[in-house]
Amino acid sequence: MAIFFLLLAAVTAGSNLIAIKYGLKDVSPTVLMFIRFGFSSVILAWLLKNKTDILNNNHKNLSAKFYKLDFKKLKKPFFISFYSSMALLFIALGIDKTTVSNTQAILVFLPIAVSIGAHYTFEEKHSLIKIISLIFGLCGTFIIIFLGDASLTFSTQNIYGNILIFLSTILSAIYLIKSKTLSKDFSPLELALTHSFATSILFLLIIIGTFIYNGAEIKPLNFTITSVLSLLYLIIFGTIINFYAYQKAIKLNTTFTVGLNSYIQIPVAVIGGVILFGDVISPNFIVGTLSIMLGSIIWLQKEKKLQQVGNTH
Repeated sequence: MAIFFLLLAAVTAGSNLIAIKYGLKDVSPTVLMFIRFGFSSVILAWLLKNKTDILNNNHKNLSAKFYKLDFKKLKKPFFISFYSSMALLFIALGIDKTTVSNTQAILVFLPIAVSIGAHYTFEEKHSLIKIISLIFGLCGTFIIIFLGDASLTFSTQNIYGNILIFLSTILSAIYLIKSKTLSKDFSPLELALTHSFATSILFLLIIIGTFIYNGAEIKPLNFTITSVLSLLYLIIFGTIINFYAYQKAIKLNTTFTVGLNSYIQIPVAVIGGVILFGDVISPNFIVGTLSIMLGSIIWLQKEKKLQQVGNTH
């Protein structure tokens, strides 16, 4: 079951980027994310409130009063969730400037970022092998950020978008490390709810701030069938199912194993980007992606050996 949840989280996350890209054609990033996580929060809160009755098939006892949950208990994961919420903000802003393929390739840096953060958290030293893997990962990331364009030229818009995606990777790594600790005291459903709630509040505040700053009406919502379908996918599969599976994977696997789902996301996102958005895969993109994957694999293999040694003692 541990691998099943890891695969489920990876596939739904990889296709998330495609759905977001489609949704952004008609709706602004902040509005899209607010609607996505706002609806997800309501559904998750209802599921959490009625979890016991649902599992026991006591449909007569189901209650719509999800707001009676003990939110004080969820205060700690709520505030930590803002790391991931900010990461999603950077993805929403960045993917509008760059390609789906570039976005997913840069996100592959996540396992290295997680390992770096985990080692600094526990004050462990880095070996020569890990330093080499870090160099591979960083070089590949910067190749894609600055030279990933198929035209082999510097595009200010692409670079800006790629940098935002890279920053989102760092924030995601911080959240993943902290979430591993939280999973000991909170259920996947509770963590999914606090994440969705925190994210919806963040994007609501941005919308209100934009309205006040501009002193005018926010960009009108031009919903189409495509954007509505994208939102439905993002709410059901991209948020509720994906985040529940992700938290389950964190609970059942080691932190660096969860980071491996970035590799599974690559074919999903790249194939979708090429077919649906006409993404062109440049030689620089291939070199950069392979460099990141090589660095991450070297790092993760070293982590795996260290864990095996630790388990034998």
